[in-house]
Amino acid sequence: MVTVDGPVAPGTDFDPDLIAAHYWRLHVQPPDRWEREIVRTGR
Repeated sequence: MVTVDGPVAPGTDFDPDLIAAHYWRLHVQPPDRWEREIVRTGR
């Protein structure tokens, strides 16, 4: 599960490019190293 806890907008802590990077990192993880949850919060 990926939780984005704020408004998605460029140039913020919820920048779509940052969120996409998290999704990609999850996609390429080997099954034995899967993360169960990522919570993206602001600073």
